[in-house]
Amino acid sequence: MNAGDTFHSRRPGATRPHLYVAVTDPDADGQLVLVNLTSQALLKDQSCILNVGDHPFIKHETVINYAEAVISSEEAIFAGARGGVIQHDPAPVTSDALKRIQQGALASPQIETRVKAAVVAALGM
Repeated sequence: MNAGDTFHSRRPGATRPHLYVAVTDPDADGQLVLVNLTSQALLKDQSCILNVGDHPFIKHETVINYAEAVISSEEAIFAGARGGVIQHDPAPVTSDALKRIQQGALASPQIETRVKAAVVAALGM
């Protein structure tokens, strides 16, 4: 899995799968940062707004849900795919969208400190 790669999975309590994006490449331990997309709304984190064209799944203005960003192992993602919980999406986000997602992770007031630190480390900052 590489930064920008995507998959679909249900968040706990969600009625339909959400699109997840790998924000970083896996580190030496196979850990990477993941975020999910959600529909745009006034009270949601506006650190990164995506639009039609940033990924084929996006049909309207969408935001990144940095409050639920996670650090996960690449193996856990592969295991979820083998178990049918995760469905690989063959299309990555555009390179421009990935940069905006990464910049949003650094700017978001809602992302956990340890998750932001993992993004900073992955980007070599």
